[in-house]
Amino acid sequence: MKFFGAVPIQSSNDDVNAYCRNGGIMAGHHCICPYPYTGKRCLDFACAHGISVGIRYDPDSLFFNKPCICDEDWSGDLCDISRANQCNDRGELRNGQCYCIEHFFGPQCQYVSRCDHGKRKHGRCICDTGWKGDYCQDIVCQHGYPDAENKSGSCVCPARFTGTHCDRCSQKGPKIRPYPECNIDILKSKARLQRQEAETQFRLRLIIMGVAICLLLFLALIMIFVNRRRIHKRKHSVTENIRQREFEIRKAILERAALSTENLVAQRMEKLEGEHADQKEAPLES
Repeated sequence: MKFFGAVPIQSSNDDVNAYCRNGGIMAGHHCICPYPYTGKRCLDFACAHGISVGIRYDPDSLFFNKPCICDEDWSGDLCDISRANQCNDRGELRNGQCYCIEHFFGPQCQYVSRCDHGKRKHGRCICDTGWKGDYCQDIVCQHGYPDAENKSGSCVCPARFTGTHCDRCSQKGPKIRPYPECNIDILKSKARLQRQEAETQFRLRLIIMGVAICLLLFLALIMIFVNRRRIHKRKHSVTENIRQREFEIRKAILERAALSTENLVAQRMEKLEGEHADQKEAPLES
């Protein structure tokens, strides 16, 4: 026997799963419940915004004919439907039906019967430019704010702007910058031209200086390259001169050696010839 809570059950799989109701499965000494059931033995309902009636639920009951007792402003079998959202915040849900406030109608209060600044189309109000709201009753102010205090339906504009939506300049003239700036251009035309000319000259000077610096760098690189070539040629010329001198010295040494060898050979030959002549003369004297 195994015990789960205070209820004894058999250790077979059928008995273990029988402990979990409404299709629940025992796993790790806990019931895994199928939606929308929950609780220790899967006897309660997963109410989103309310209290589960549990095993007291009976569709034919007078008081417990729904699985959940919902909190205020929530409805549905599992209390997961907002009363306000069901009527699009335009009415009140009573007994499953929306009671719409004025100017709204439809099953979910999704349609309007009023359209102040626009055109009605398929139960909706399509607003003209510069208006917004469910029935286009709110003005859009490009600058400033709506005149809510006097309820005039117009905008309270800053000094620079005018018009129903504060979308025009309050002053006109050659020195007034166009909308949406609408401020006075204090600089005179001559001064503005002088400033533009000075800025242009400054930019040209910067460009000229940049080009000059680049040319100087280029010339410096060329001079460095030419100087290195000259140094290399000088080193090469000195090396060739040294080699030429060494060659001439070796040549002179070889010529002297050859001449000495010839002299020695000639002297040897003369000596041999003299000895040979002496040998020939000796028998004749005897």
